[in-house]
Amino acid sequence: MSEREVDAMKYVFNEQFEKMMEEHQLKNVVILGHMNPDGDAAGSVMGLAHYIHVVYPQYSVFPYMAETMDKGPKELTVTDRIFDPFVKPQVSEYGVIVCDSATVKRIVGEEFLENARVSMVIDHHAFNQGYGDI
Repeated sequence: MSEREVDAMKYVFNEQFEKMMEEHQLKNVVILGHMNPDGDAAGSVMGLAHYIHVVYPQYSVFPYMAETMDKGPKELTVTDRIFDPFVKPQVSEYGVIVCDSATVKRIVGEEFLENARVSMVIDHHAFNQGYGDI
């Protein structure tokens, strides 16, 4: 992927994220992935959480990946010094971003998706169900 393509993707995410948070007057965002996350799911959730934490410090970020994570990324994830993605967020009035999950059935924390004011899905699977507001 060229530097220009990366910049374009970043711009699209930033634009959509800012619009989502401002239009719905939100201060909180919950980031979810799929059950028993592998490296791309865990990396997407945690990487995006850190990106939002740094670039948008006005928002509170809550990555959540459940305690059943037992694949390779668990060791790295549990050593994170900023986020604990194994604790269910205690938050109201929030937006949700789902990473790397083509179907709602596979999402960990599906109740957060169901109760969110707005949702964004970032997924690379060709068979994505097309759920989410963005």
